[in-house]
Amino acid sequence: MPDLIDRTTNTGLSTLASGIDASAATMTLASGTGSRFPSGGFNVVIWDNTPTAGYANPIDDPNREIVRVTSRTGDVCT
Repeated sequence: MPDLIDRTTNTGLSTLASGIDASAATMTLASGTGSRFPSGGFNVVIWDNTPTAGYANPIDDPNREIVRVTSRTGDVCT
C-alpha cells in the first residue's frame, strides 16, 4: 500500500552530480548527499544555481521545476 503522506526531510539540499534534461528518468545527487532525503515518495525543486545563472533561490529561476521522486537508492533518485 502506498504511503498516504509523503516522507519529509526538513531542508534537504544537494546539487546534481551532472546535468539532466527533460527526458531524464533518474538524477544523481552529489556524492554522499542522498542520505539527506527520504528513500522515496517526495517532491523536490530543481533550479539553476550555477555561477552563470546565479539563482540563489529557486523562486527567482523562471525555469524552476517541481519533480516527483518515486524512489531513492544511495545518491540516485528516480
